[in-house]
Amino acid sequence: MKTHLLFVLFTLFVSSAKCVEIDGILFNFNGTKAEVAENPNKYAGALAIPEYVTFEGVRYKVENIADFAFSDCKDLTSVVLPNTITSIGNAVFRNCSGLESVSIPETVTSIGNYAFRGCRSLTSITIPEGVTRIGTAAFCYCDKLVSVSIPNSVTSIGVWAFSDCYGLESIDLGNGVTSIGMEAFYGCGLKSITIPNNVTSIGEEVFCDCRNLVSVSIGTGITCISRWAFTNCVNLKSVSIPESVTEIGTCAFGGCKNMTSITIPKSVTKIGSSAFSCYSLKDIYCYASVPPVFIYDEHLKYKSITLHVPAASIDAYKGDKVWKNFKQIVTIE
Repeated sequence: MKTHLLFVLFTLFVSSAKCVEIDGILFNFNGTKAEVAENPNKYAGALAIPEYVTFEGVRYKVENIADFAFSDCKDLTSVVLPNTITSIGNAVFRNCSGLESVSIPETVTSIGNYAFRGCRSLTSITIPEGVTRIGTAAFCYCDKLVSVSIPNSVTSIGVWAFSDCYGLESIDLGNGVTSIGMEAFYGCGLKSITIPNNVTSIGEEVFCDCRNLVSVSIGTGITCISRWAFTNCVNLKSVSIPESVTEIGTCAFGGCKNMTSITIPKSVTKIGSSAFSCYSLKDIYCYASVPPVFIYDEHLKYKSITLHVPAASIDAYKGDKVWKNFKQIVTIE
């Protein structure tokens, strides 16, 4: 009986909505609101979504764009969104491979999951102040994006948000960002990155395979550098870790083959396996008075690295079963 009642309610809801095409755009109508309806593969060229539409003598405010509305419209080249909408839903422009530009109004507060995934012709995007969330894989595989500015209103960047944006050379992270999801910038063409102080967590593999990355500034809000965070950033030569960090994850800097030195602050108490598997590493400066827990790494060339530690702690490092393996242990000058 309960299942039957739910089915009846669902049927009544669907029947109350009307779907009609106006000026080449498909709309759903429900009450006093209009929604751009899902119509995959049907839209092409340049589109401008109106703020209001009139149907059967009634004027409707366009307040929403349905999930998947323009999905897979490969011949769509540009879209202007109205000031009446507040969010860009899930997969709205997914795989619109010919989409070159989208005008996002300042009224938008969220960008949904997979919203622009696979928009391989998108060369630029302006994320307006007021957006608080960038969803999962929102801009994944946007190959031609060169630079992005994240406004201060954004607090979270989702998993895979800009993953595999090979042409993305720079991104300005707003000071409001507190979390960056796993693989958010995996494989990007970033040359430098500054992680703001308000960021408290970064996901696994967040900058993995960013092979053009040469400069990293890690904010003082980070307490853990996650596993594989900077793996295979082959042009990264050095990094300074802030004193807020207490743990460095497995393979965090593994494969950074041009890294020659690394500085570990006194706050670090644990270092994961293969965290510093860097072929060119020559010097490690560790300021911890008590040797951090360090899982032995069979790939690390201990005998070619000089370890620099506080004078009062040399004996402690020389007596540690892992730290004692370095070529020489000397006092930090």
